Amino acid sequence: MLLGLDCYSPTLARMVGQDLAALAAFSDWIKIMTYVRAFGPACIPFEVLGLADWLMTSGAAAEPDALGLLADAAGWPLPATREEIRRGRLPSEILTAEITRGRAAGAAALWAGIELVDLPGVCRPDLTTVRRDARAVRRGSPDGVVLSWDLWFMPRQNLEAAAAQYGPT
Repeated sequence: MLLGLDCYSPTLARMVGQDLAALAAFSDWIKIMTYVRAFGPACIPFEVLGLADWLMTSGAAAEPDALGLLADAAGWPLPATREEIRRGRLPSEILTAEITRGRAAGAAALWAGIELVDLPGVCRPDLTTVRRDARAVRRGSPDGVVLSWDLWFMPRQNLEAAAAQYGPT
């Protein structure tokens, strides 16, 4: 039997006390929650906005400065407004960067979790985005990909696009 762990995306993992290298010693593989399109707990947009809100309400920074600080700290380009982030309009290149960071953090067997669900208010990926994200994931060279969340809410065209991008070669 194999044991896998579902962990935060590497940039966020340390903030929540997850040490991917230490956790790798207790599992056969780690799936990182590289969710850049959805808005909910553990999803990158949700967590980034939580940090931005904290910076803004503490008086440490106004919105543009808070987002700039987070972009610099994460090493990612971020959209200019919180609303764009909330809508999951993050650059696909974050996927490549996070998979690369996962490897560098010590996760030897690394799987990428991606979201394909169509849930209003949570995630609405279109086919162009699904394909662009798949190319970014492949550039990161994970050991595998997990299509995350409820299959009932994954439109057939998203599943077909994912199968074409990630399926057996």
